[in-house]
Amino acid sequence: MSDESLPRILAHAARKTSAKERPATWKLLLCLAMLPPLVTGTLVFKWGVDVPYCDQWELVPLFEKAAQGKLTFGDLYAQQNEHRQFFPNLVFVVLGRLTDWNVRWEMGLIFALVCLVSLGIYVLGERTIGGTRERRAWLYLLANILIFSPAQYENWLFGVQVVYLMPIVCVLFCIFVARSGWKFSVKFALCMAASTVSSFSCANGLVCWLVAFPFLLTDASHAPCSKFQWASVWMAGFAASVACYFYDYHSLPYPNLNALPLTLAASGYFLAVLGAPLSWGRLWISLLAGALTLVIFATLCLRTWGMREDGDLAARAMCWIALGLYSIITAALITFGRMSFGVEQAMSSRYLGFSIYLCIAMFYLAAMIVENQRDGERHFFARWIAPASAALALYLGIFFVATIHHMRNWGRERLQAKACLLFINLLPNDCSTRTLHPNRETLRARANALNAMGFLRPALLRSLEVRDFAASDTSAHGSFDGLIRVGENRYRAFGRAALKDRPADAVLLAYEDDSGREIVFAIAQTELVERFRETLFDRGERRETHWHREFTLDKFPLKGRRTTAWAFDANLGKAFPLYGVHEVEE
Repeated sequence: MSDESLPRILAHAARKTSAKERPATWKLLLCLAMLPPLVTGTLVFKWGVDVPYCDQWELVPLFEKAAQGKLTFGDLYAQQNEHRQFFPNLVFVVLGRLTDWNVRWEMGLIFALVCLVSLGIYVLGERTIGGTRERRAWLYLLANILIFSPAQYENWLFGVQVVYLMPIVCVLFCIFVARSGWKFSVKFALCMAASTVSSFSCANGLVCWLVAFPFLLTDASHAPCSKFQWASVWMAGFAASVACYFYDYHSLPYPNLNALPLTLAASGYFLAVLGAPLSWGRLWISLLAGALTLVIFATLCLRTWGMREDGDLAARAMCWIALGLYSIITAALITFGRMSFGVEQAMSSRYLGFSIYLCIAMFYLAAMIVENQRDGERHFFARWIAPASAALALYLGIFFVATIHHMRNWGRERLQAKACLLFINLLPNDCSTRTLHPNRETLRARANALNAMGFLRPALLRSLEVRDFAASDTSAHGSFDGLIRVGENRYRAFGRAALKDRPADAVLLAYEDDSGREIVFAIAQTELVERFRETLFDRGERRETHWHREFTLDKFPLKGRRTTAWAFDANLGKAFPLYGVHEVEE
């Protein structure tokens, strides 16, 4: 061994030793990145309710036709609001037939698709971002906090939202296929197929054709035909999809939808959609965040264009630019279709599933550009990016925790509506129509159709006599505290009620008839007394849960009758007695 090689050996050994002694920060960051999906998955499992909601009731005719063997391509292809959701409808029918349409399986599918998107972001980051593993793990942590945010509670707990996820899954699929080493003709065919699936999944699905095309066009130089020929085939496919999508398309009766002016209100709606993932539900924050995010993204794109001589950098950056453009174009389409509802409607939680990818693209593009700066500039940016990214992670983390209660509240609303739905044939209540479907007669007809197919669990109740669905145990707790007169022939009942592990889904008021039977005559809903600690840790059994219900004596022979209250569990279809008995005075 020469004397000259000894210093090199010692230096190499020193580097290995220091690498072993240095803690694996990237592993810790990856573990932290797994917390958002773990938390949100738990919340979906806990607060997902097996009852159709809103647009899901439009799927009932599909199940009826499938059961009768009369389901056709036209039924699956028919327009649903602004969507031609042929492929999601196919998924809904198949999954529904396999599970007796337990909509919690659709929520599970949503969570699985989001996990697939998250995995795609991680792999794309590993392939496009250089530098240390810590940097890539840190970026993935920021991305996962946004991807799995409970602020998207409608996307998590509303099974129909599968339609909103199909386009981004297809976009990521096209990006990975385009960057693969497969033959160009294979990549071209797969991307056309994915764009077609995207087009007939959601109203913004056609965007996939636009964001996937640049990848294929840059790679077409290695194909046997010219770029013009491949571009012509691609544009023909896009035109065919547009023509099929809008064939026999009916414009929806939204006010001023067909005369949307490019006004300040439209700009505000557009910015509010883009900034919603960072907004804390505040419109002014959303507007500011949307404008800032858009400016930063445009600046990063221009900076990337200035470094286009580096072909590898341009190819890697194009992946994130495509994701950002997906969010921007989708926000523009949402603005065109929904701006007439008012700027506040842009804060809808379901739109967060579209706009988060602009923020994610911005994070990754910034890291990529800083990585390719000269040493002096890199140190300058690093001095500011480290504290800024730490502050951003803290902001997003607090936002994540603070929005958990939205999922819980939405789940409680679905449970309360399900409790009312079970009595839809027996009591003239409107609490199910306020939440599940605006038209009571349509809701009643479709609920009975599902009930006949065995797709409602528990089944619709057939009797108002409490003993027919009273529970054999007394695991609920609470009380019937009072029954007071509040007007001429008008009374108010009130108390507290909770099940074993959560607030009661409803409280049933019953009177005793001449034969001693207890007959339900009204449904009351429970209300929580919110405390931040209880909201954060979700200790439902320790919360104060109040209920009250006002009623008149026009239809019920209550005077001098024994009146009782029962806590109702919508998942079991069972009633539990509450302490206290009152009588309406003569």
